[in-house]
Amino acid sequence: LLVLACIFKMLATRSIARSNGFRNAATINLRRLPRTTIPRTTTSIYKQVPTTTRGIASGTSLGRFDVNQTSIDPQTVVYGVIGLNIAVWGMWQVYSSQRQGLRMMFQHFTVSLNNLKQGRIWTLVTSCFSQKELGHLFANCIGLYFMGSTMIQVLGIPGFLFVYFGGGIASSLLHVIWENSGKPSRGRRLDVPALGASGSVMALMVMFGLTFPTQIIYLNLFIPVPAIVLAAGYVGYDLYSALRHRSDGISHAGHLGGAIFGCLMVALRRM
Repeated sequence: LLVLACIFKMLATRSIARSNGFRNAATINLRRLPRTTIPRTTTSIYKQVPTTTRGIASGTSLGRFDVNQTSIDPQTVVYGVIGLNIAVWGMWQVYSSQRQGLRMMFQHFTVSLNNLKQGRIWTLVTSCFSQKELGHLFANCIGLYFMGSTMIQVLGIPGFLFVYFGGGIASSLLHVIWENSGKPSRGRRLDVPALGASGSVMALMVMFGLTFPTQIIYLNLFIPVPAIVLAAGYVGYDLYSALRHRSDGISHAGHLGGAIFGCLMVALRRM
């Protein structure tokens, strides 16, 4: 985490150097939300992105980035984030067969009230890079690749990392709060640990939907849906499921935490 913090600080303060062209666009997907085929776009998303865009909030330390000028390829940063998720998934595969190793992974790579009470505050972040199942990893990495490749061009590298970490932390916090509200009931227990990059991906997806609302996404490869409708559909599904306390192994409250963070960032950009 200290290394990541240093890299983030370096990227936020280093001088801007060479130019980068936009890359081919693709699509988005989320974690283990409603199971749909990975959507795709009909035209290049980047054709709608202006040459110079504003950061998260002008006038702040994350404001005014020229996304065409950077000494680091933005796509390399996206690959780096995906690589960290894959690395932690690999750790789950190695340690899951070991009692002490499995305990270590739950203590340091899942977020829960118990972990926070034990002083493991870093789990608010490490859980955002943690997937135990291959399908979960694949869905989140697909979302990170397509959504991240677009939004890093809009936000710049520091802005993209800010949204990834901020959306993940917001997701972790809302999950812990929601899971420990109310009383245990049949089929539901309190303080269920959570993991996954879905909160971060949800933040990026909501920002994408609000930034490019009319961009057509193809669900199941043939159903055209405007990006804003897709984002609203995911948020509505998570809200409905969270209020009903559905025990389906998905942190719907965590997804909503990421979505709320994404909405706030779009609002700040437009101020």
